[in-house]
Amino acid sequence: MGAALLTVETIAVEEGPAFSHLVLLRTISPIVVSTVELRNGKRHRRFLSPESPEFWRNLEQNLRRKAHTLFGADDVFDSLSLRSVGQWRSRLVRVQGRQVRCFQLRFWASGDATLLALGYSAGFGERNQRDGPDCPYCWHGKAYGSTGQGRQYL
Repeated sequence: MGAALLTVETIAVEEGPAFSHLVLLRTISPIVVSTVELRNGKRHRRFLSPESPEFWRNLEQNLRRKAHTLFGADDVFDSLSLRSVGQWRSRLVRVQGRQVRCFQLRFWASGDATLLALGYSAGFGERNQRDGPDCPYCWHGKAYGSTGQGRQYL
């Protein structure tokens, strides 16, 4: 490419998946999920791993907080089903001078389409609103649905 001069002819925004079925997602950057505990009267942040049920519960609660901020407290959202697939990778990342435990993983997701679309576009996890996106994308750039008879593109 070097000194080649290129001209952009078109820019298009790709539509995301409809999230009307079960989808398999993979993170492109590690996601952070944590809880706050009191120790000796002081608040301490404990980072959760995907093997803990708290990880998935807090991940869903975080999405609900984002949705209520965006859409208003009057909106009611259905529940989500989130579960890890295969092995996940733990990463220790320095964020604002602190070590933060985060995870790269694949997971099955189904449930409220609005919440899943929000996670897909704004990111799953805690730190994406101020420290850069935890943006997930669908496995191989596609969302796969499961109808019990194998996979199909959504």
